[in-house]
Amino acid sequence: MQGFVRNWSLYISYDMVRRFQEKTQRIVLILIMTLIDQQMGANFSYNKTLDRVRGKSRTHQEFHQRIDGHKILLQNKNKKQVKLPVNSNSESPTYLLGRINKKGTVEIVSIGVYEKHKCTGQIDLKYDKDGSFIPYSKSDKNSSHFHNFPNGMSSGGVGRKSHDKSNIHPIDSKYNSLIQKIVEFNKKGYK
Repeated sequence: MQGFVRNWSLYISYDMVRRFQEKTQRIVLILIMTLIDQQMGANFSYNKTLDRVRGKSRTHQEFHQRIDGHKILLQNKNKKQVKLPVNSNSESPTYLLGRINKKGTVEIVSIGVYEKHKCTGQIDLKYDKDGSFIPYSKSDKNSSHFHNFPNGMSSGGVGRKSHDKSNIHPIDSKYNSLIQKIVEFNKKGYK
């Protein structure tokens, strides 16, 4: 999910320069820059024609910090709740989902994994009372774990059933370094 910049240049014509020659001897190139802040949204919100999720469909906003280059997202309407955006403008990002905890600081509680603009998986991060990471354990339902987000064959929508107990998996070790940085971030208490 990366924003992009479109540049338009407005050139001053020769006639305009001649008319105002007594006031200025310089020809100035004016660069007009429009930033399109690409965000993320719910099912079917990514528009291939526009190459983005439209404003009214945006479900999340970006927090001012990043972890290891990954964007931290907070929900627009309820910053204490965490739901992954199922569509992204970027093709295959990794988003970090945060919420405001009881201390009023941002706590990262999920990692969203995306492919081809759609969410394909979610890592739920669990912590003990001291904020230390609880690794995956098959016998502990309160341990960190991974969920697949399957594509609906008929609709193309993305989703998973939260009560589906068969969709709880170990976390790939390639996320270990990122998880350690997330734990450090949480303990610093950013607002």
